[in-house]
Amino acid sequence: MGHLERFIETLRDAGHTFSQEIPRACMPIVAGKIVGDISPIVSDSPCPN
Repeated sequence: MGHLERFIETLRDAGHTFSQEIPRACMPIVAGKIVGDISPIVSDSPCPN
């Protein structure tokens, strides 16, 4: 983390931009509601005891 500021400045100087916007395709659950396919992140197996 000691070089993070320099890293970010280097990217900005090279014309890169940063965004906190997350594409909807990357968010299968929004505000607690399932809005997309969650099969890749859940298991069909029962929870072990």
